[in-house]
Amino acid sequence: MEERYSVLRPLKMEELERIVFDLIAFFSPLRSQEVRAKLGKNVDGSKILPLSVNDFVKYMEQVKGIKEFGRYHYHILALVKKLEQSNFLCKAGKDTGFTMGGENCYYCIKELSNLQSKNPLWIGECLGLEYIQYRTKDFVVPITGIDSTGGIGIGTGTLINENTILTCEHVLTEMKVDDEVRINKTNIKVLDVKPHSKVDVGIIKLDKSVDLDFQMVFGEVYLLDEILTMGYPPVPMTRDAYLISQKGEINSLVKNYDGIDHIIYSSITRPGNSGGPIFTKRGHLVGISARQLEREHDSEKNVVPFFEGIPSCEIIKALKEIEPDIKIAYENYQ
Repeated sequence: MEERYSVLRPLKMEELERIVFDLIAFFSPLRSQEVRAKLGKNVDGSKILPLSVNDFVKYMEQVKGIKEFGRYHYHILALVKKLEQSNFLCKAGKDTGFTMGGENCYYCIKELSNLQSKNPLWIGECLGLEYIQYRTKDFVVPITGIDSTGGIGIGTGTLINENTILTCEHVLTEMKVDDEVRINKTNIKVLDVKPHSKVDVGIIKLDKSVDLDFQMVFGEVYLLDEILTMGYPPVPMTRDAYLISQKGEINSLVKNYDGIDHIIYSSITRPGNSGGPIFTKRGHLVGISARQLEREHDSEKNVVPFFEGIPSCEIIKALKEIEPDIKIAYENYQ
């Protein structure tokens, strides 16, 4: 049977990521004249002329040497539309002819902050929370130990720099944390555990640095943000600890009786999720999962509990009190 020309299968996340970055680079106004020259198109030194989606396909085939890149036309058009909807690309008219959207011309108008230029997660605004999960899953680690009953306890942590895992205070104090944590199939010795005295925040210091592709960036949380939560709650009838990922939204920003800010969100928090990260599509770590909140007798009435997290503003303050010289990054859009 003859193979279909168009590639219709869902693309893997690494394929989508590569095409998106290629599109953004191609449509950059700063590269317009260079690209036009390589494509043999007219170059006007007095102004910047837009390029089309068809030009992009031609560039990838002839300049980048990717054979039959046009077979991905369906996916390219879908990604261009997402980039336009995310305000990364601005439509700039049409080229001659009609080729099912390939004639549309664009400029890339996305300007990156200093931190965004060092961290790829801002692409989540285009590729969604699935991309955030794909890029951050290796930063999320299970924390195991022995609880007060002598049983096996588990929580979740997030690598926020090369030798620091962020988690909840109660993960560190309600069990004796094991001497090692497993990160990317490697056991690394725990150097120290440091819980905060008032806020449900703590850190684990490692005795060896972990190679990270980029540094995690904290950001402000907003009401009704779409979020991704990840953690290692025990799954019945399974042998190993599995990363569970879930989408949700921020439902409210509240203060507890001690005046400490908390977030209420819709993703389900189970035992083992505590300390797990809360991400937004902007690629920011905006909080960590903490606890279920129930009033007395609510469980008897089958009332769904609230799910509570610690927001980034409280995390940053607590981290600075635990370790004043800790290396962390917070997005200020400079």
